[in-house]
This record gives sequence, structure tokens and C-alpha cells, in this order.
Amino acid sequence: MYNRDTGAGRKTSDPYAFSGEGPQGSGECTAVLGTMTAALQAQRTVSNAAIHAAVIKISSSKSAKGCAYGITFACAQTELVRTVLGRAGISVKKYMGG
Repeated sequence: MYNRDTGAGRKTSDPYAFSGEGPQGSGECTAVLGTMTAALQAQRTVSNAAIHAAVIKISSSKSAKGCAYGITFACAQTELVRTVLGRAGISVKKYMGG
């Protein structure tokens, strides 16, 4: 299983691929957005679509430019989250899950 604190787990060069080893749909997934403002906007957007999400700070070892923020949500909701954020024009830097 992917550990967002230590970074343990499968890595891929595709920024939209999942980094976790578990099957998609199990556990908790993360959408890395960058700024706190973007993460809060994403959280509001997915919450309006009846998806529970929480804003988190992403470890600086996970982001190329240091501090970043994202939202966590149930991996079973991944496709819906991608669709909702995409339609809202919210840019996601990377999806992680597992």
C-alpha cells in the first residue's frame, strides 16, 4: 500500500496514474493540487457532488517545488472526482492512491 509520508509504493512516470500498489478503489486516494486555495476550491467542488474530501498538506518530499496541498477521498470515487474536477476546470498535478 502507498504511504504518503514515506513515499513507499510503486512509482510511475505518468502524473495521472495511481502510485499505490493496491487495486484502484480500495483505501484512500489523494489529488495533489499545489496551493491551499486550489485544494479548498477542489474540496468544495467535490463536496457539491456529494463526495467526502478533506484538505491535506502534502509532504515536501512528494512535490517537486516543496510544500503542496491536496485533497483525500475514497479511491472508489476516483473516476467521479476526476470528472467533477475536470469539468470545473481545476488542474490536478498528480493523483496518488492505494
